[in-house]
Amino acid sequence: MQDTNETFWLVWTPQGGDPMRCHKSGAAAAAAEAARLATRYPEKTFYTLRAVERFAVAEPPITVTQLTSPAEREAGQTEQKGLSCGRC
Repeated sequence: MQDTNETFWLVWTPQGGDPMRCHKSGAAAAAAEAARLATRYPEKTFYTLRAVERFAVAEPPITVTQLTSPAEREAGQTEQKGLSCGRC
C-alpha cells in the first residue's frame, strides 16, 4: 500500500489473511466488502477498520565527520598517526 494523507478503510479478520486493499470510498464500501467476505467465509469474523493517523520515520540525515585534513585526503595518505583501533 502506498503512503497516503487521506483516511481509508480496511477489512480485517483475526483468523488470518492480510487486508488486500484499502477502501477510500468510505465506510459503506468497506462494510459491503466485509459482508461479502463473511458470507463467503462464514467461519470467520470480519471487522472494518478506519485509518485515523499515519506514523512514519523520516530518513535521518547523514553526518560526515572529517578525520583527516583536506591535504591528507587529496594526497590519499593512509598512514596512522600513532592511534590504533585494535583492528588495524
